[in-house]
Amino acid sequence: DDPGGSSGGGGGSSGDRPVSIVGIADIGADLVRSDGFAGLLGLFVTLNVFIGIFNLVPLLPLDGGHVVIATYEKVRSMLRGGEPYHVDVAKLLPLTYAVVMVMVFLGLSTVYLDIADPIGG
Repeated sequence: DDPGGSSGGGGGSSGDRPVSIVGIADIGADLVRSDGFAGLLGLFVTLNVFIGIFNLVPLLPLDGGHVVIATYEKVRSMLRGGEPYHVDVAKLLPLTYAVVMVMVFLGLSTVYLDIADPIGG
């Protein structure tokens, strides 16, 4: 049940760090060998649920950030007697850029760790 790869034949370090699409493909190949396509389907379900929940993190490039802004605008509009209130999203762009840069760095570093495997394994 652990998609981190402790039951797979690969390196044991993938359960201790984020895994890229390269590592997920390796885990999926191990699951097909050991559990058949039912294990692969379980991995797809797990990934889909993770992406859906991660997308709700309240940071602006993700959908959760848009939900937070819309909720804030609605509450402010209700407090102002129904007069529409709009957030200046351009003021949030530096935070958005920072979040995107962290996500890109994390993605590139996990791909590097899955391909080069400098830690061992």
